[in-house]
Amino acid sequence: EHFRWFIAEPPSSLDGGGVAIITQNNEAYTLIDTSGQPFIVPAFDRLLKETYRTVVSHWVEQHQDLLWLHAAAIKRDERCLLLTGPWGAGKSTLTIGLLEQGWHYLSDDIVPFDPTTGCAHPFPVLPRKREVCSIGEIDLADAKKTPFPITEAQRVREPVPVTSMIFPIYNVKGETLWGGIERIEAVKVLIENCISFPL
Repeated sequence: EHFRWFIAEPPSSLDGGGVAIITQNNEAYTLIDTSGQPFIVPAFDRLLKETYRTVVSHWVEQHQDLLWLHAAAIKRDERCLLLTGPWGAGKSTLTIGLLEQGWHYLSDDIVPFDPTTGCAHPFPVLPRKREVCSIGEIDLADAKKTPFPITEAQRVREPVPVTSMIFPIYNVKGETLWGGIERIEAVKVLIENCISFPL
């Protein structure tokens, strides 16, 4: 039940299979990935993160024709927004806010992007919002993350052409500011957040 919040189901628009084996010995867990390499994990929460990382790594290896972005993707009518940026930039928070306004969901955290068609593929990882109790200097790494449930009606199951890109930046003062970005800077951010070939 807990693992279901991490990964809902295999993406319908992507093919490729693999097996990861998890065993438990006393309080520790062993994760054996698709390469056969064992990885000992002492805590259950860490096991979930490592399993998720293994699943994503497998999809990246199986679909090298796609660019795998650290991003979110949402759709409404004929518009599809790609939100990309570094960890803690506010992608999930913005995604959840737009879902509450009637947008539809492709992915959060990881987006498979096809550079040939310009389409974002669904990758059903549930968005999780950091709970911040006060505005000020906070440690985002320690902030609790709460899963946001996605209904069947909100889910997008087929690839969608991206019409706009947004590069959110977290503002500790809580002010909402809007501005443009030069193309060269946009390319730089995309490269920095592409996990297909980590820098």
